[in-house]
Amino acid sequence: MGLSHIGFCVPAARFEEVIAFYKAALAPLGYREFMRPVPHVVGFGVYFPDFWITGAEGEEDGYDARDENGLKRKPIHVAFDAK
Repeated sequence: MGLSHIGFCVPAARFEEVIAFYKAALAPLGYREFMRPVPHVVGFGVYFPDFWITGAEGEEDGYDARDENGLKRKPIHVAFDAK
């Protein structure tokens, strides 16, 4: 079982600042901005997006962030591949 992808929320007001930081920090590993499927969501990766950042409205720490359906968004998401 391997790691499929990981994602976390950041305050929407700091989204572009955080994206700029991770672009620079992950570049030596071959990571690049792979896609922006919707505003305030970026997937980074080498061959496919496996590191996701979401800009979330809500409290500064992201713990009360809501998704587009009003459901509570978790501050971090980790997914594994299973057989």
